[in-house]
Amino acid sequence: MGDDSRPPATGYPVHPYPPPQPASAANGYPQQPSSAYPYPAPPQQQPNPYFYHHNNNNNYQAAPPPYYVDQRRSVFLRRLIAGMMAVFIILGVILFITWLVLRPKFPEFRVDSAAVTGFNLSSSVSGAWDFRVAVSNPNSKVSITYEEVESNLAYDSAFIADNTLAPFAQGKKNLTTIRVSFAASGSYLNDRTLKALSADRSDDGVVGFEVRIFSRVLFDAGIWRIRRRLLRVFCDDLKIAIGSSGSGNMTGGAKGCRVGW
Repeated sequence: MGDDSRPPATGYPVHPYPPPQPASAANGYPQQPSSAYPYPAPPQQQPNPYFYHHNNNNNYQAAPPPYYVDQRRSVFLRRLIAGMMAVFIILGVILFITWLVLRPKFPEFRVDSAAVTGFNLSSSVSGAWDFRVAVSNPNSKVSITYEEVESNLAYDSAFIADNTLAPFAQGKKNLTTIRVSFAASGSYLNDRTLKALSADRSDDGVVGFEVRIFSRVLFDAGIWRIRRRLLRVFCDDLKIAIGSSGSGNMTGGAKGCRVGW
């Protein structure tokens, strides 16, 4: 028999706990199958255009971005331009120093003598002129070559005759005498020039002629050369006393000429 000496329990009646309900059932929604993923699916990752798949393995290798390629090109171009500028500056300095050391000078031209024969003046002019021209190379380190030498004779800038001279060369500190000859037969002169020439001969028989010499020259100092340039020589007011026979010689001694490019 039981122990009736214990007092009866007072309070709320004891009921057994109900079985746990699923969360979906508790909220009034049907329970999803247990195989469903309880979280939303992650977004699909878009392929990166800067990655490519290597054929030999499954790894991805990053390709250089465009701005990095452009930056490398700009650096290369800057270095190339800087290198070219440095080369030009060095060459310029070398040429300048070479020019200072050599410092080529113009050759010197001087008419030592002149003569005319068979001079005749009417409505035109005829005669034969012969000039002896001394050419001096004042350079001690540079030789000079004269090519395509042309010359002409004039009075008061009016053309009378021309001639082609033989090419020649000069060594360092060299003096060469060349012969410059002209022949005219009925060379035309305008009325103003004819009157001026006739007046000069009538006064004292002294007529001033002009000789022009043009030549392509090459200055040579061994490994250093100046490109061919056109040399111009102007020998003005070469006075020749012409007698009644039509012959005469230069007066006043030797006369220098102007030389330039």
